[in-house]
Amino acid sequence: MSLSLALNSLPSQNVGNAIASTQKASNRVENGIVYTQWASNHVGNGIASAQWASNHVGNGIVSTQWASNHVGNGIVSTQWASNRVGNGIWSTRDHFQRFSSTDFPKQKYFRRIRNA
Repeated sequence: MSLSLALNSLPSQNVGNAIASTQKASNRVENGIVYTQWASNHVGNGIASAQWASNHVGNGIVSTQWASNHVGNGIVSTQWASNRVGNGIWSTRDHFQRFSSTDFPKQKYFRRIRNA
């Protein structure tokens, strides 16, 4: 497996589209390349395969608490743990402290998600 950027060990943290969470462990995700603590999965060109550890990020798409779920080309499969993901929308199950971005002010973001 060849990745232009090799990362691992993002414990339960989220990173989206070069936006780093506040509690990640000295790892980076850039340019739509996704990885965390997975096992024999592949990531490339915004396509993420299954069986990660806890949280996942792909090309601005964020989800949490899956187990053997698939993300491909901005399409999210249905077998997660009651989380939602869509084109630049962060999962509502994420906690406030998991990300920090001027693009997504926390209060405004959660209000927008709830009303969506």
